[in-house]
Amino acid sequence: MKNAKGGMGGGSESMLEVRVELLDSEPEIWRRLEIRGSMALNQLRLVLQEAFGWADAHLHRFTTDDPFAPLRPVAG
Repeated sequence: MKNAKGGMGGGSESMLEVRVELLDSEPEIWRRLEIRGSMALNQLRLVLQEAFGWADAHLHRFTTDDPFAPLRPVAG
């Protein structure tokens, strides 16, 4: 994938092509997305909501660990 021209600085910003799929769906449900490399997770959440036609009512989480690990309570 080629770099796209960025916003205010006029430099280039890396673009990522990602494939997102829903686990255990039959038939397979997936989307191929092009997103900015600098996109924050809260922005990515909005992109995913739109791509799958959701109304912000689906449980989700972002993790670099085992996606099936139980959630831990957040202190604070």
